[in-house]
Amino acid sequence: MLRKEIEYRRDKAWKIFSWVSTILVGIVGGVVVIASKKSEWKLEWFHALVLMLSIIVLSIYSCLWIQQNLDIQDAGLKKVKPYEVALGIREEVEACQKRPVWGYIITVVLLTIAAVLAVCIVL
Repeated sequence: MLRKEIEYRRDKAWKIFSWVSTILVGIVGGVVVIASKKSEWKLEWFHALVLMLSIIVLSIYSCLWIQQNLDIQDAGLKKVKPYEVALGIREEVEACQKRPVWGYIITVVLLTIAAVLAVCIVL
């Protein structure tokens, strides 16, 4: 049962990351396409400000949401690890338990910076 919760949290963190990264890449792409068109349409400062605030709020919320799911996953792994070690399913190595440095949250932060910069460049 605990293993299913761990997998659920891992999958949920991935889905949140996938969702927010798709939105941020879409914003960057949309702003670049609009900026490359030789039209009379221009992003006004007020609209750019609203868009940038929306990007930042969305990114902060998704990072908190991802972190919460990863923390719950880690807590579940700590509970289940002794049983898995006793059954020989897992080894007692802590090095494999660490998350990668370039994980979901850093990637979301970099995409957020790219999206905000794209909006700023269009102004």
